[in-house]
Amino acid sequence: MSTTPLPIDRNDVVEATVTMDSDCEYVRVYDDDGNEVPSQILSKDGTSSRSPLPRRSPPWATVCSMFAPADSASDIDTGMSVTANSLSNDKYDVTIDENGDISSIYDKTLDKELLAEPIRLGQLNDTETEWPAWELKFSDYADKDAREYVADKASDIEIVENGPARVALKITREYGNSSYEQIVSLDNGGEAVEVQNVIDWHEKIHDAEGHLPAERRQ
Repeated sequence: MSTTPLPIDRNDVVEATVTMDSDCEYVRVYDDDGNEVPSQILSKDGTSSRSPLPRRSPPWATVCSMFAPADSASDIDTGMSVTANSLSNDKYDVTIDENGDISSIYDKTLDKELLAEPIRLGQLNDTETEWPAWELKFSDYADKDAREYVADKASDIEIVENGPARVALKITREYGNSSYEQIVSLDNGGEAVEVQNVIDWHEKIHDAEGHLPAERRQ
């Protein structure tokens, strides 16, 4: 079951964890009318499976999905594809360069390249003094150049999802004392390129001029 608490149509991927019989290897998903919808299994833990499925929800509505054991995975052809450096759905072709940056987002519906340059991971100085732990003011960063970029070549680019509901690449990088993990994904029917960042941060904290504050120099 998924709910749209907004006055607009939504077409998003929903992730659900379902429990089936121990001998169930595959799961297929059906909508309210009994039509199969694209789905795939992300992980299995005993009798529980975690699955993503795209669902279109009308405004202020709740839609139901039915899960059933199956002898094979969903084989609905949604036109999705993924390689070691690219992802594609009906709307976008996305390219990843050797540094691990998104170097191209081509919009098929507009017949247009959306990027003038690669999307890079930039590091900026946090100059907030009142609420530095959780407040990031857009006005403080929108027109600022990055202090530096995570510029090392990606240590690993791995296909982590390849199914009719979603395709995804995981990009791993080491820079300085920290590690960076990004998952870039496209959904079936989705209109966004999604990026999840997990950063294991081990850098020292500097002031606005790039100097280590006196109380942290010890």
